[in-house]
Amino acid sequence: MAKAEKYKTIVRTIVFNKLGEILLVKEKDGKVNLPGGKVDGKEGRKKAGQRETKEESGIKVKCTQRTFDHIPKKGKREIFYEATLKRNKQEPRPQDGEIQEAYWQKPILATQELINTPQAVLDYIMSKNK
Repeated sequence: MAKAEKYKTIVRTIVFNKLGEILLVKEKDGKVNLPGGKVDGKEGRKKAGQRETKEESGIKVKCTQRTFDHIPKKGKREIFYEATLKRNKQEPRPQDGEIQEAYWQKPILATQELINTPQAVLDYIMSKNK
């Protein structure tokens, strides 16, 4: 059983396809982000990342490696996991009413779109694409 969270915890996933493109979601307010969302109750963080990625993009993933923790403000925490595709050739389709679009993007362009993402995460994304 996972412990109850002290922070409002947001889990985000870093997902690459076989072409080296990264999965992004565009929210209804126009913000582009990595897929993810809050941990529900006593749900584990990896499970939350997998569930949120599927809910937002229709893409089934397995969270494999915790890559970054970021605390942008008191009482909030973002945790980033690298995730692998459960099946190749999955096409993103928004499943969640909060998401306008889900799509694969080249990392160099993704880093320009992810304006609210910590620099260390953007550097990590670029390092995986060499």
